[in-house]
Amino acid sequence: ADEQFDILHFHANTASYVAPVKAAIRHEIPVICHSHSSGASRSRLTRVLHRWHRAALPWNQITRVAVSAEAGRWMFGESASFEIIANGIDVEAFTFQPEARDAMRAKWGAAPGSLVVGQVGAFLPAKNHTFTLEVFAQVQRHCTDSILVLVGDGPELQAIRQRVDALGLAQHVRFLGRRTEVAALMAGMDVLIMPSLHEGFGLVALEAQASGLPCLLSDAIPPEVVVSSTCRQLPLTVPVPIWAEQLTASAAVDRTLGLEIVRASGYSVEANAAAIASIYRRLVN
Repeated sequence: ADEQFDILHFHANTASYVAPVKAAIRHEIPVICHSHSSGASRSRLTRVLHRWHRAALPWNQITRVAVSAEAGRWMFGESASFEIIANGIDVEAFTFQPEARDAMRAKWGAAPGSLVVGQVGAFLPAKNHTFTLEVFAQVQRHCTDSILVLVGDGPELQAIRQRVDALGLAQHVRFLGRRTEVAALMAGMDVLIMPSLHEGFGLVALEAQASGLPCLLSDAIPPEVVVSSTCRQLPLTVPVPIWAEQLTASAAVDRTLGLEIVRASGYSVEANAAAIASIYRRLVN
């Protein structure tokens, strides 16, 4: 109760819980509401509360920030005004590591010429792992030594494991759990698939591009994240065999080029921090 706050910077995926925002406004503390998602796939109650609070909050007393145009419209409304501050990454941390590639592929049992497809993300409905398995099953028909690497954890994990077994893919799928050495894992992959139903930004795709890793994304992911010619988007309505074909065709690239491409795009931690600091100074002064 003795603390004094100058600003409340509220990071949220939906407006379903806004108690801290209301409390700050009551105490005349400047508020930043920072939207990080472009949809909600959880309960109906979450979506109802999101619409209710979005209509009821005094947005004229709130500084509105979003990681993308889609995330801003989802949080604040189609016609609302807001600032976009894209997520940034530690670009240097995702430098392609040839030695890590060899080590990871050896752990996964990947032959020198085999295709390794990766997906990085929590096992949640929005990440659409079921679609990934459908695509990979098609890839397996033509690339029988291919491997699918799934990085992450979450409530859908057991269901996805069961689906892998049902498709007869257990020998070709590696469940790695929640990991911190994502850059090394990406080095071992040949292509990243990201068929999300919605994303506020899609930071994993940016990290992959910094690693020079080709990406195949759904068109539900904000296009701002696509900064490299090796990163492509497809609608989820496109037939699965075409996704599989594009995934296989994306694999062979020069991995050393990604770092400079992402750095030049402006998506760095330094640029992100400078933009947020500018808003802080404006609100305090």
